[in-house]
Amino acid sequence: MKKIRSFLSACSRLKVWTRVLSMALSLVMLFYVIPTVVYGEIANAIDNIGIDEETEQINEEKEAASYTYEGVLYEVESLREESVKHFHLEDGTYIAAQYPNAVHTLDENGEWQDIDNSLAAAAGGVWANANARIKFAKKITGNESLFTLHDGNTKITMSLVGAKKKTVGQVTNNADAEELTELQKMMNLEKLSSSIIYTDILDGVDLQYIVSSLNIKENIIVKEKQDSYSYSFTLKLNNLEAELQADGSILVFDPDTDAVVYTIPAPIVYDASYVYANADQAEYTLTDNGNGKYTLTVT
Repeated sequence: MKKIRSFLSACSRLKVWTRVLSMALSLVMLFYVIPTVVYGEIANAIDNIGIDEETEQINEEKEAASYTYEGVLYEVESLREESVKHFHLEDGTYIAAQYPNAVHTLDENGEWQDIDNSLAAAAGGVWANANARIKFAKKITGNESLFTLHDGNTKITMSLVGAKKKTVGQVTNNADAEELTELQKMMNLEKLSSSIIYTDILDGVDLQYIVSSLNIKENIIVKEKQDSYSYSFTLKLNNLEAELQADGSILVFDPDTDAVVYTIPAPIVYDASYVYANADQAEYTLTDNGNGKYTLTVT
């Protein structure tokens, strides 16, 4: 019985090997039956897949490299600070530009955005900067203010006592000079400042405001000899108070925290040749009229 089983087992193994050999011969025959052109097309297709993927990857890397490093000038916005900008130069190096005043403000998402002080016509008969923080009257009617400055829940409103009605404010928005290089134009920040002037708002007097960074500068331009040189403004403060300081400046502060919100520097006088007068030749007086109203006089 052992021999018979061995014989049957051997027969079984022989059948398996016979099947394997048959399959191998079939594959060989199939190889010779399929035209060689088909194999060539399959091989080319396989090669092309590899080439296409490799070429696409190389092209993507080149495109990324050319944008990041080679020949491209751009600002690196992620490196912005309140008064600093960083620029990527065409040769792959970087340069930082430090400004004397703020050039960015934080938005509601905590991102630094360019300050845009270019003035444009807005509703309510005013000129306003991009975020409406500052608004100037287009025309003096006797009812509205010269300008308002609005930050959060605080607000300053200023008007000139005796301003001539129908005086029109003429706006000047800065523009880049044509001869500037592209980098100089990017650094120049032409929208950072603008100005408005009210010509002959008083007899022989122009009133000019220059908006730059987060500041407003006032110029009282006296064009003719006057009997006196005293100019009064009505100052209205919301959630703020004002106080004249010993050095001649005025501090505008939060009465709840005593934190200084704005500073009005002591006045400076100079002639048409930009020769400065003595410091004691100009001064402020500040009168508190109650309810957040003050009379600010420049003499």
